[in-house]
Amino acid sequence: PLALDRVALAVGLRGGLLPHMDSEILYSASLLSIRLLAGLALFSGLTLLAVKRVRELFARYASRRETYFLGPIVQHLMSDDPTPPVLKRRRLLDGAILERLLLAMSANVSGRDLERLQYLFQTEGFAFEEAARLNSSRRWWLRAKAAQRLGQMRAASGKYALVEALNDKEIEVR
Repeated sequence: PLALDRVALAVGLRGGLLPHMDSEILYSASLLSIRLLAGLALFSGLTLLAVKRVRELFARYASRRETYFLGPIVQHLMSDDPTPPVLKRRRLLDGAILERLLLAMSANVSGRDLERLQYLFQTEGFAFEEAARLNSSRRWWLRAKAAQRLGQMRAASGKYALVEALNDKEIEVR
């Protein structure tokens, strides 16, 4: 860093950019700016590494929780008992993980299994949450995502919200 500081100083002085400034002040200023840039680069790199690590940890956590929920859901789909399983959401992000799992499953099933998943969407409150987001969000991309999810859920309680969304001012939501 010191060699770079001296090069920057020499270029600045020889080029006549700041001939009236004292060379010590210019040297100190260039040294400070280079150290600040190096610190900013280090901070950015560490932040990126931290974000990557958090995403990896969340992916592992989500995988374990999906496995936890998958058993009762598959058992419910395979049984003749129409009563839905009790899916206890004990932890903070369980709702989002469960909704993502049910949405992924609903894309690959049909008939009775789809009807049971639709019922799970309603009993777990996901259809209501998405309908509320569709009707109340100020951000068009959140309304569009809610409409897409609500349509994929095919829950009866979401029909009216989807019909109202056809009149949305943003074409992406319609």
